[in-house]
Amino acid sequence: ERLEIIELVVAETAPVAGQKVGDVPLPDGSLIISILRQGSGFVPKADSVIEPGDEVLVVLDPGLEDQVTRHFAPNGAGPDG
Repeated sequence: ERLEIIELVVAETAPVAGQKVGDVPLPDGSLIISILRQGSGFVPKADSVIEPGDEVLVVLDPGLEDQVTRHFAPNGAGPDG
């Protein structure tokens, strides 16, 4: 099975901004594996808070990218806006 790893920048108005990693409603088959913040990275725990401007690495099953990226986009916008 193939997995994808995507890097997402958390928008100021993204649904995940200010949320704990464990509270992000990601679909089954996806997992936040790293957060890069102010030049350093760390493996987040369930209680790590995602901040606007963070670069988040997510590993996911193929075909889940749209379901995952909308949580990090401004106002939760999907790929069409």
